[in-house]
Amino acid sequence: MKDGAAASPAAGAWSRAGRLRAHVQTWRPYTLWYIGLVGLAGCGLASPRPVWWHLADAWAAPTLGWIGAHYLGDYFDRQLDAMAKPHRPIPSGRLTPAAAVACGLCCLAGVGLLAAATGWATGLVAVAAAAGAVGYSRWLKAHGLAGNLIRGALGALALCYGALAAGPAPSIGWPFLPFVLAFWAHDT
Repeated sequence: MKDGAAASPAAGAWSRAGRLRAHVQTWRPYTLWYIGLVGLAGCGLASPRPVWWHLADAWAAPTLGWIGAHYLGDYFDRQLDAMAKPHRPIPSGRLTPAAAVACGLCCLAGVGLLAAATGWATGLVAVAAAAGAVGYSRWLKAHGLAGNLIRGALGALALCYGALAAGPAPSIGWPFLPFVLAFWAHDT
């Protein structure tokens, strides 16, 4: 550097490591494990001995949906984040808005594939969760209780997805309802 000039804060932002770091920050690793564990809990509640691929689906679909929701949420909030959180990947220029949308849609497509492989019931839950995540991020986040209730429903839907991923005839009935309500209330 000439004459003691400092390097630009964006220097190296488009390097491979910089781009990877921007993606990992978008995934919010500090919350990433929670939703997959909720899906696993649903699978465990619905089946006394789930097979490994049911457990993998119960973890992977909610986790992938969670990541996709973060990408799309960051895209929808990019102007607000530019003022309030300029260090975030999109406002800082380390992740383009187009890349965030593409990654978010790819994640939701992955959820769709996993859900389709598991059955129509998990497909319905996945569609409801995707609609809830997009609705929350796009319109309801700033609407107090309505936004909080939708946000809470995403945890309850992850629990339901995991239960429905437990196999062709998971044992879901009225005894499962208190768990759904507890996760909904907790996440709200």
